[in-house]
Amino acid sequence: MSYAEATPAARDPSFGARTQPLLHAPFSTVARALSRWGLGRLRNLLQLRASAEQRQMIDQAAAAEGISRTEFIQRSCKERARDVLLDRTLFSLTPKQTIAHSPAPVSTT
Repeated sequence: MSYAEATPAARDPSFGARTQPLLHAPFSTVARALSRWGLGRLRNLLQLRASAEQRQMIDQAAAAEGISRTEFIQRSCKERARDVLLDRTLFSLTPKQTIAHSPAPVSTT
């Protein structure tokens, strides 16, 4: 199934027209609407603001990967978060461990 076929709009042509009023609706209203449209329960809701250009780039990248926008954003955020946290991880080594993990000296002769 392609990304376009998996979207709610592909299953229900009136989906787009009905989502406009939901942009500023309370969370419970949005959750009920998504449930009615067969999208299941929301586990957690994370919203973000993006310019039209940013959204278009995200959509193009998601389509290139063959995944939904949500899946693309989730994967990207998770990878970036992991990298940030790993960059800030402190490893404490004994002097012996430091020598063992040091690169071999390079001979200049």
